[in-house]
Order: sequence, then structure tokens, then C-alpha cells
Amino acid sequence: MVALTTAGTALAQAGSPTCQQLEGSLMALDRSAGGVANQQAQAAKLRGDLDRLSAQARGMGCDAPRGFLIFQGPPRPPQCDQIDDQVSRLRSQIAGLERGGADNGGQRRALIIALAQNNCGPQYTAAVQAARRAAEPAKPKNFFEAIFGSQQPQSEETSPDLDLMPLEQPKTYSSRTVCVRTCDGYFFPMASSTNSTRYAQDDQLCKRLCPGSDAQLFTYSGDIKSAVSISGQSYMSLPNALRYRKELVPSCTCKPAGQSWAQALAGLEDETTLRKGDILVTEEQAREMSAPRPAETPKGSKGAAKPPAGSTAAAEAAAGGPVAATVAAPLAPASEQPGQRKVRIIPLPRSQNAQNQQGAAAAGQGTAQ
Repeated sequence: MVALTTAGTALAQAGSPTCQQLEGSLMALDRSAGGVANQQAQAAKLRGDLDRLSAQARGMGCDAPRGFLIFQGPPRPPQCDQIDDQVSRLRSQIAGLERGGADNGGQRRALIIALAQNNCGPQYTAAVQAARRAAEPAKPKNFFEAIFGSQQPQSEETSPDLDLMPLEQPKTYSSRTVCVRTCDGYFFPMASSTNSTRYAQDDQLCKRLCPGSDAQLFTYSGDIKSAVSISGQSYMSLPNALRYRKELVPSCTCKPAGQSWAQALAGLEDETTLRKGDILVTEEQAREMSAPRPAETPKGSKGAAKPPAGSTAAAEAAAGGPVAATVAAPLAPASEQPGQRKVRIIPLPRSQNAQNQQGAAAAGQGTAQ
């Protein structure tokens, strides 16, 4: 399997008019986040008023059952009807404020998904991919779990959250991380559920995703105002905290001046996709290593057909040298092999390997005849 570098293609449209329009809409929505916060504060105040009014109604006996005919209880105080009207109005106002906040969050999610679909930046694609992974159901660990299900209590799952600014209160106790651009306080998501063992790795990735400005990894468990960097500095103590909501700083951007996104993030895909144990080989070595091997001759058997001399010579000619020497020769690091493509070696299943060996043996016998 040949892994091709596609970072340039994926980021080719990062500066397109569509991306600029979507990002402008997102920033405009960010600047109106203060209005959403005011709505939430107003809704909280109204809920407090509703609780106090409900307690007053219960104390006056407004919620007592009225009974029927001769079994009627004491008459309701005349103030109860007025209190009922006030309770209804408060509930309607609270519902309207909550609907407005939900609509605002839905607009943010839609904009981030559109930015990812139009290849407007790796931070948006990473946010959508993380949300999809979080939404995938857990796979059974073994055969019995697949049949009977897991006996362990299931932890509470959270729905994928793309409402980045302001960040909503998570439903679990796992921490979330964002990458903060310190020149204007702008931030984008890194991980929706992580722990301290990945902070150093995510901090390096944060800096690679924003090479044009200083960027730091922050963790939070609620609103961005409560976020703290991995070094212990609070977000609100930054000189430019929330500055992006007030003004646009032309010199503050993640993309370096004079470079495209493909140039700025060159090599990032290799760093994030290559894993420990991967072997880099040339295309010729990949073809030679994937070729079927001749069937081994059982010990003590007589009259076994020998592989034709021409097949070994042809293999050596195609590989540019002796086959054994090519396979045994150590491979140089990727940096010392310019122009070579990266290949991940995957061992074949035993059944497929046996079929390849049988096919090679039949081909050898036909040549011998």
C-alpha cells in the first residue's frame, strides 16, 4: 500500500472566496457571543424568579387540590390567579431565550462543518473528524461481548460538540484542549476528550498547525475564560485575551506571510501518519518483497522440481541485483532516500500466502515442462 502526500490538495482552497466568506461569518458570530452570554444570564435570573414565585404559590396554598362538589377544600386565595399568570409568562420568556441560544449554537456547528467541507483549514477538518470518532459506537472486545453485551457499566456519552466559541460545559469530567493564538486570543479545538499524557504531543501539533504566530495549548472544563495553559497560565491573563472578538489584527494569522497552506504545513501529514515500526522502501523493493515465493520442498522428498534458472535471473534483473542481497540490505532513513514514496508493509494472511505459494509452484512446473 503506497501512502501519498495529500496535504497540498486538501488545503488548496484555504484562501478561496468561499472560505473567506465562511470565516467572516464565523468571526461575526463570535463577536455576537456577548449577546448570547447576556441571554444566558437573563435566563438564569428568570429561572430564579420562577423558583421564588413557585415557592410563594405553594406557601399560599395555590397548588392545593380543589376537590369536587361537597368534597371541595378551602377556597384559593385571590392572588393565586395573578401568580399563575406570572408563572406562565416567566416560563414562556425562559423558553424563548433557550431557543435563541440553541439556534446560535446550531449556526456555529453548521459553519464549522462547511469550513471543513471546503478545505478551509486543518483545524476545522480535525474538529469534524474528532466529532465523528466520538459518535462511533464502541466495538465489542471479544466474542462473548458481541453476543451478550458488555457487563461493565457504560459511561455517560456526550454528543459531538462543534460549538467552539463560547465553549459549552462538557457533560463528562475529561478535559478538552484548544490551540490558542496568543496575538489575538483566537482559538480552535484540538481534542474533545484527552488527558495529561497527550498534552506535550498536542502542544507540538498546535504549534505546527499555526506556524505563522505563537500558539499554545490550553485545557478547559467549561467556558474559554476558565481555560489554563499546560504551563499553568490562565487564558484571561493573556494580554490579548478575546481580542479577536473586538478587532481584526491583519498581522495575526496562522499562515506565514508569503506562503500557502501547503507550504506552511509541508511534512505535517508524514509526522502524524507514520507510526513506530513503519519501514520505508523503494517501489522496486516493494514489488520484489510482495512477489510470491516458490513452494518449499519437503525434507526427504525425491524428484522435486527445481525453480527454473530463468526466473531467478529475471528477478535479479528487475531488482537491479541479487534478490537475496536486495532483501537483506538495510534500508536507509527516509531523509537519505530522496524521491522515494513511503510504503507500509502489511503481512498477508496465511490462507492468501498459501495460495500465492501454490500459484508460484504451478508456474514453475509449467516452465520446466
